[in-house]
Amino acid sequence: MGWREVVVRRVGGGEPTDRVIEEEPLEIRVEGQAAAVTMRTPGHDVDLAVGFLLTEGVIDGLDDIRAVATVAENV
Repeated sequence: MGWREVVVRRVGGGEPTDRVIEEEPLEIRVEGQAAAVTMRTPGHDVDLAVGFLLTEGVIDGLDDIRAVATVAENV
């Protein structure tokens, strides 16, 4: 899980930095077409995508899946 330290201003004192979890967008595509974009902490992206498609009713079960792939973003 990715995190970074950020400078914070606390009422009543305390440490000047805090750790926050970093989120990134994940685009889920079905047959090459964008189906959804969700924010997530990086990791387990395939599991997240399959679970999302199942709970949203896009697929009925694992037998509806022919292939799953991750594609790196071109920056």
